[in-house]
Amino acid sequence: MSSGIPDFLFEVSWEVCNKVGGINTVLKSKAALMNEHYRNYVLIGPYFARNAALEFEEHQPPEYLR
Repeated sequence: MSSGIPDFLFEVSWEVCNKVGGINTVLKSKAALMNEHYRNYVLIGPYFARNAALEFEEHQPPEYLR
């Protein structure tokens, strides 16, 4: 029987990597809570090189996602 919790939860947002306004702050605090409830919570957003130097952590995806 299914637990009702998805294997993955993807959230796509422009603000994930673009620190404009307060939405980025909301996403940061939300991510901590979502990681408590979902094993694989993934935020997807645009790549901005100027922002990546500050907070971007590059990880290789697992083989089953390639």
